[in-house]
Amino acid sequence: MMQTNSIFSTWFWIVLILIIIAVVIANDANNRGHNGFLWGIIVVMMPGMGILFYLAFVIANPTTKPYNDTPRTYNTQQYTPPVSTETTPTGKFCITCGASNLDTADFCIKCGTKIPRN
Repeated sequence: MMQTNSIFSTWFWIVLILIIIAVVIANDANNRGHNGFLWGIIVVMMPGMGILFYLAFVIANPTTKPYNDTPRTYNTQQYTPPVSTETTPTGKFCITCGASNLDTADFCIKCGTKIPRN
């Protein structure tokens, strides 16, 4: 008959070794540009299969490139939209509100009043 202390000490060592393996795999995954926390959880939740998945998807995959830590550069110039002369109201003024309208406008763009033809 087994002693109770030996069972608990066996489980303690198994769990401790599993946690150490998960931490090592998490650090390695971070160094390779993967989500280390996720791989650590996978290894803890499914010890045998998690390690095999890690070996198959991360270590054996030569196309995996490390995460690029270089900061991105952005264009900091202020964007100025092009101004079209065709849509800029300049010619006619509304007799009701005084808004500037296009020469070809029949109605005011601000209040909608009919603009008389000159």
